[in-house]
Amino acid sequence: MLRQYAAAFVFPVAILGSFGPSLVEAAGPRVMAVGDSITYGLTGTTGNYVDSPGGYRNNFYNTMTANGLVYKAVGASTANPSTALTAAGQTRHSGYGGWTVGADVYSALDNFVYRIDGWMQSYNPDHVLLLGGINDLLLDAGVTKTTGNMDLLLGKIFTAKPSTTVFVSNLIPTTGSRASYNSQVLSFNTALKNTLVPKYQSQGRNIYFVDQYSNFTSGGVPVGTNLPDGLHPNQTGYNLMGATFANAVVTHAPTAPTRTPIIIDVGSGSPTGVNLPGTTPSGAIRYNATWTGALSELVDTNHSSSDYGFQWVSYAGVNYMNSIAAGSMTGDAAAMFPDNAARSYWGAPSNVTFTAKLTNLLPGTEYDLDFFAGHAGGSDVTRFTITGANTLTGDLRAGGNFSELLTLAGALPSALGELTITITAAPGSNSLYFNAMQITEVVPEPATMGLIALIGGGLLRRRRVF
Repeated sequence: MLRQYAAAFVFPVAILGSFGPSLVEAAGPRVMAVGDSITYGLTGTTGNYVDSPGGYRNNFYNTMTANGLVYKAVGASTANPSTALTAAGQTRHSGYGGWTVGADVYSALDNFVYRIDGWMQSYNPDHVLLLGGINDLLLDAGVTKTTGNMDLLLGKIFTAKPSTTVFVSNLIPTTGSRASYNSQVLSFNTALKNTLVPKYQSQGRNIYFVDQYSNFTSGGVPVGTNLPDGLHPNQTGYNLMGATFANAVVTHAPTAPTRTPIIIDVGSGSPTGVNLPGTTPSGAIRYNATWTGALSELVDTNHSSSDYGFQWVSYAGVNYMNSIAAGSMTGDAAAMFPDNAARSYWGAPSNVTFTAKLTNLLPGTEYDLDFFAGHAGGSDVTRFTITGANTLTGDLRAGGNFSELLTLAGALPSALGELTITITAAPGSNSLYFNAMQITEVVPEPATMGLIALIGGGLLRRRRVF
């Protein structure tokens, strides 16, 4: 495949000394907290339950941020956020009060075994924080059944996405009026640590046991100080739990996950912008001249949700929408882009500019963008410019082009997490053409976990996102 690599014109990047709460931080590895009312964040005395804002998720965010680790919270719910989680755009989770692990205990619908397949497909987590089973025991499912259902749940997670890292917690103690259940809690915890976790580790899965039980003991004996109703933590207890989950991630998380490319196509196949599995080849975006909206959570070429967004800013002046003859589209461009994406194009005269934005990217992380522009005849050249914290530009001959791509490598988003893409006719050309583009996050080199290093007062160009 012949690919042109354009020179990069790099402007100075503002030094980022710290990363406080900001919506653009909601990117990077996707973390889904799964569990019952403790994941949701319920607290209080029996009969007088209240929400502890964010539950353990609040201090998980604080601890991760303090360690310089950026992540994106994902899940089916946004209920019970804290102020910090709301400001950071980290409100999502899959915590539901009263839910069981198993589908055969209380409700056929309100359980994690039933829901997990859909959640894994919809939210595509890189890491799962898992805590569940106490409701199964309280409903007299017994230790054996609860352990079996947890085994089933773990199996479903790894079947849906084998590369997922699971941080599975033992149950916290039950005290006071519920102290009689604690012997079952201990038996379940033992089975989880000594049987289930080793089982999946022996299969090569990324799974780690997290000890939350000890946060509520003294000398190994349960203490109810931070368990006001004998079951749910108060805020102090939740803070301990959040830090424990975060420390497990800091200690054990593998290097940043490989990101699957996202293809953005143009054409006239839909009256609105779409980005859904099956609607276009490989889940690519397709949009036409009647659509003015924006998209979020773009679907990648594996039909999995990503962090990125897309916004079409300006395309006034599109006056030819066409496609390269099907029999001609057999070159290398079709190897990167599905045939339909490579064949269809937009065109406009030289006085027109196309502008688009990629949004919700990670500042300090590099992105490579590949462009294809081609039509059957002529000698017109299209110029592509990417503007963010740096500026990249390059030209691609579109006339008679069936295989040549333009790669602009190492684009750095702005502080708002945006890249602006400008498409024009190169000087001396009568027209511009645009068929398709692809964005790929540059995966950082493996590094030891810990605080992000600052060298010479400047942020490393390849920022590790754990």
